[in-house]
Amino acid sequence: HIDGRTEQKQIATATELADTLEGQLGITIPDRTAFEARVREKKIVETST
Repeated sequence: HIDGRTEQKQIATATELADTLEGQLGITIPDRTAFEARVREKKIVETST
């Protein structure tokens, strides 16, 4: 934020991570299914739902 505020968001699933990257950060994920599978495989998030 311009005024220096910060936000924190807890991301619990591969889908939420992909949504955040694309929606809030504007990062395009070319193969979302493969990305989400890799996130789960690497245990980057706690759950897979």
